[in-house]
Amino acid sequence: MSFMKSLQAIWFAGHGATLYFTIVYFVSMAIMHPNTFSYKGAYLSACISYGIIVFKTYADRKTTSRHYAHRYATDENVQYLILALFWLFLNPVLVTLIPYATYAAFHTFSYLRTTVISDTLIQQKIKTWTNANYNAAMRFVAIIEVVAITFVLALQLYSLQILPLLGHMVFLRYRYLSSPFTRAAFHDVDVNLIPRVPRALKRTYESLRGVLIRLGTQQEDCQ
Repeated sequence: MSFMKSLQAIWFAGHGATLYFTIVYFVSMAIMHPNTFSYKGAYLSACISYGIIVFKTYADRKTTSRHYAHRYATDENVQYLILALFWLFLNPVLVTLIPYATYAAFHTFSYLRTTVISDTLIQQKIKTWTNANYNAAMRFVAIIEVVAITFVLALQLYSLQILPLLGHMVFLRYRYLSSPFTRAAFHDVDVNLIPRVPRALKRTYESLRGVLIRLGTQQEDCQ
């Protein structure tokens, strides 16, 4: 087995393990016996998978030019690798696993279809399902990141846990720049959620939204 094929197999195993450990952790939370090992295992597995992709993409690039610095910052694999490392060393936050498990499911199905399964009919069924559900899944992930995770981390401010929310805001800043699904999620929040929230919360959200838009505009001007 070649080195690159070995890396691909480890990449697949990482995504499979991310999905497995996430399910185990969700079940452990549901039965009121949190399994912290599974939470850490999910993020360690995610770090392995995303680390392999980042390595394969940039290992042979020696330049540190501004162009490549921008490319690193807007590469979603780099973003999710750094975020996985961030969550790995903080206290567990259940909802943060949902995006990683969603991505892991699609990557696992893709690898099984192209590498493991030889039956053409099954391959076609998997391909049809993933193609039909991919965009909806990405919109779901973006809503989870913009609304659910932000809300849960904001609640932690009452216990003076500021770092998780700050880290997530930095992540959203880069996702807003690079992901149309994230920008669409903010638009959905603008239209469907913000008109229904208290005025003080609305002002806080609008301030955050304004910062993200200004940062995005500045980034485009620099390109």
